[in-house]
Amino acid sequence: MRKFDRSTRAAAYLAALMLLAVGCEKKSDPAVTDNQNPKIGTQIGNIAPEIVGKDLDGKEFKLSDYRGKVVMLDFWAGW
Repeated sequence: MRKFDRSTRAAAYLAALMLLAVGCEKKSDPAVTDNQNPKIGTQIGNIAPEIVGKDLDGKEFKLSDYRGKVVMLDFWAGW
């Protein structure tokens, strides 16, 4: 196995850290940055339509309150 000197290892670690940082940077929202008029729809890149509901305690909530967070919607009914 080939041994690398300290400066080569440090450069490799620095390069890996930089690649990780670039991969983790926050991406801009394409639906907003194009012309600052957000496109509302159901396609990828669109802003989700507003959904309003009540939680289990009866408190009203809006989907837009959770913008930027992962949300799982589960639509169900009991007939």
